[in-house]
Amino acid sequence: MPRLLGVSTSVPSFRVNQDEAAAFAREHFTRLARDFDRLMPVFTNAGIETRYFSAPLEWMAAPHTLEEKNELYVNSATKLSSEAIEKLLHAHALQASDIDYILYVNTTGLATPSIDARIINQLGFRRDIRRTPIWGLGCAGGAAGLAHAYHHALGHPKERVLLVACELCGLTFMPDDRSKSNVVATALFGEGAAAALVAGNDVAGEGPEILGTQSRFYPESLDVMGWHVVSQGLQVVFAQRIPDIVAANAAEDFGGFLRGHNLRLA
Repeated sequence: MPRLLGVSTSVPSFRVNQDEAAAFAREHFTRLARDFDRLMPVFTNAGIETRYFSAPLEWMAAPHTLEEKNELYVNSATKLSSEAIEKLLHAHALQASDIDYILYVNTTGLATPSIDARIINQLGFRRDIRRTPIWGLGCAGGAAGLAHAYHHALGHPKERVLLVACELCGLTFMPDDRSKSNVVATALFGEGAAAALVAGNDVAGEGPEILGTQSRFYPESLDVMGWHVVSQGLQVVFAQRIPDIVAANAAEDFGGFLRGHNLRLA
């Protein structure tokens, strides 16, 4: 079976603890008045202590064009992804030339050619490497990318698959958006990159086996989470019914998936 040999991460340089984020939000979202006080517990309930960003809070509080945000995304995503990859390769005594396939997952910036093409040039991957950029999967992008890596390794047992996920959510912040969704995003979003190495069955190396994957699509849920693409950039969308969807579906979906592998939630 395909195996997950290792994972590495990289974060940008601007560190913000949750108290600082809450103070920033309280100062910035004053127009929400009473509603903001009602939303403040989200900063505590998120369970987040520290986050990292590609720009300081002062930069985010100022208006920026989509072009300015995206230029910073391209530069920072290329840097962070490359750092995570180099850590991973070094930890496993591998060269870039040992990688056969690269998957790049993101939802928070745009690049054509995609970021993986820039990484391939920068780190010197083979000219015949296969690559697939995946855009738009949101919070589940890393998990979905791991499923894609698994299926490729399952059909190519002699190959190593490099999965890279990089999200720079802070760059999507819109200072003029006083919506409740934007307050929640301010309490949750951070930035960073991760790289994972998945190996086919015939590749040497130790790591947990990936036994299987499952995908589940919920019809009529396009308005639940995502972005509105507007002139200033990507405007966050969070529907109030997200917990209801989880409560109605998660137990059955997880249980059915596990039963297919002779396992139970217990």
